[in-house]
Amino acid sequence: MPELTPDLRALLTFLSLPPIPMLIVIVLGTLLVRRRPGWSRGMLCLGVLSLWLFSTEGMAQWLSLHVLRVPPALSEAQAQALRRQNAESHDVAVLVLGGGAAEMAPEYDRAELKQLSMERLRYGVWLAKRIGAPLGFTGGPGWNRTTPDMTEAELALRTVQEYGFKLRWVENQARDTRGNANYSVPLLLDDHIRTVVLVTHGFHMPRTLQNFERVAQGRLEFVTAPIGLRADAMSEVGDWLPSVGGLERSRYAVREWLALQVSH
Repeated sequence: MPELTPDLRALLTFLSLPPIPMLIVIVLGTLLVRRRPGWSRGMLCLGVLSLWLFSTEGMAQWLSLHVLRVPPALSEAQAQALRRQNAESHDVAVLVLGGGAAEMAPEYDRAELKQLSMERLRYGVWLAKRIGAPLGFTGGPGWNRTTPDMTEAELALRTVQEYGFKLRWVENQARDTRGNANYSVPLLLDDHIRTVVLVTHGFHMPRTLQNFERVAQGRLEFVTAPIGLRADAMSEVGDWLPSVGGLERSRYAVREWLALQVSH
């Protein structure tokens, strides 16, 4: 199967994610009002109801828990066990996956990591200090960047240096999650690492773990340290009211589910 071009990939992704499919159903239902009134009513109800649901925090949380099966946050007991292991054998690493970069941030007048990447990097630095393990970052130019003067990993290196920290591994070739695994696993194995703490957002963790386990083939142990989790987003009335945040989280969940189906 030929590789999709970046533009076609972006278009197909756009058409697949909420609210676009729901809006298409609503438009089709509207066009069928006179010709097929029964079909029209059904499509309009389906479109409006699904648009409502996929715009709520409750649906986003349900998708995360029951469709993606996002793992829980790293516990204190796990962190302490990792700290003891690394103190004894020095074979633990914290690896942060990039989440995008902006070619130009006007406030800095230079390229910078996007918010998702910064959130992951911040937690990765904090976690590396907490368990006393070295830190790595994986992220290349990405598919959508046209002038990759600095890759995500190079931007991350600059960022942590500005805050007085350092990266032991800077993997700057990967364009996607599959590439993150393909390029990072050999680096870690060459450095005699045996346990890798993966840091990314919760919605992205199942695909991340799938790809890294595929490449490692049992040669590495992976510990998940997801961020951006919600303790509870299904029990309050407000959790089932539409919001921008709810729609955004639902989009991420659907995107990750689709990516898992094609193992990308």
